[in-house]
Amino acid sequence: MGGWSRRNGGNCDRQSGRSVVGSRLLASGYFAFYEYAVASWVHHLMAWVSEKGHDESDIEELEETFGPFLDQHFSAECPPSNVSNQMHEKLRLMKRFEFYDSLTQAIVWSRKQLLVIDGLKNDDETPDQLDLPSITRRIRLLLEDTVRASLTPEIRAALELHFGSKLFRCSRIYCQHFYDGFEVQEDRDKHVDRHERAYMYTFDGCPMATIGCVSKKDLDKHLLETHSVGADGADFPNVSNPNPNAKVNKVPAVFRCTLCPKRFTRAHNLRSHFGHTLTNDLLSALCAARPLAGTMIARPRKSPYWRKEIRLQRRPKGRGPMGV
Repeated sequence: MGGWSRRNGGNCDRQSGRSVVGSRLLASGYFAFYEYAVASWVHHLMAWVSEKGHDESDIEELEETFGPFLDQHFSAECPPSNVSNQMHEKLRLMKRFEFYDSLTQAIVWSRKQLLVIDGLKNDDETPDQLDLPSITRRIRLLLEDTVRASLTPEIRAALELHFGSKLFRCSRIYCQHFYDGFEVQEDRDKHVDRHERAYMYTFDGCPMATIGCVSKKDLDKHLLETHSVGADGADFPNVSNPNPNAKVNKVPAVFRCTLCPKRFTRAHNLRSHFGHTLTNDLLSALCAARPLAGTMIARPRKSPYWRKEIRLQRRPKGRGPMGV
């Protein structure tokens, strides 16, 4: 029993010592650049390989940098990903590296971590290609434990200087709260719960894809209104302006009003034009002024949906304007 107490006490002392050392490293800003580096290293690498004019010394320096990095952080237990021919072409300067296959797998895996994938969850049983997520969790745990402890004003000011005031952060690297966290743990935990139950989709460039939708109803509404995709996943064509440069074949306006310069494409519109503009007094005047047979006029009735066509006959001599 005494031996167990001494061993257990020794473990506690070592853990306490590591916590003290870790807190000092946090306060000194030792990990201040880590979050940016772990999220952006692949972006910087791909930007570098896209440039031209690299000399031999640059390539050798890159090889000396990534060799130890992969030896320390790469894991072969993760199932390999498919590497496209386009990616191989971009990385052609590194094909001579002995660790080229491991490097390509690390790049593809890291790029996937920055995307939102359907059903993505934090599963500890799924191996990672790089051990960076586990390192991130340990640093975050140390930071949160330090915040919960009784801090002196100097240490608190140092932490805020290097990490900001919102120290409870999301663990998902594609989320904006991976960098800009929350002031209290409760708010962070609620945010993580949204990730766990979120309805995800994979539209590149859509801001909503960073955290997904809370419910299937919200997801279907967003897909329909923003991406024109129905609940069954079928795309709806965007016909608002399919081809702005195309010429539109207009129907000729062959129905001409005999009383004014207006023309119409349909006979119904011409009859409606007469019915809405002519009054009985005007009809009387028109009958006197245009006694020719065969002129078609629609007389308005009480119902706006009915028109009665009448033909004006040549009025006999000695009759009134309406032939009476």
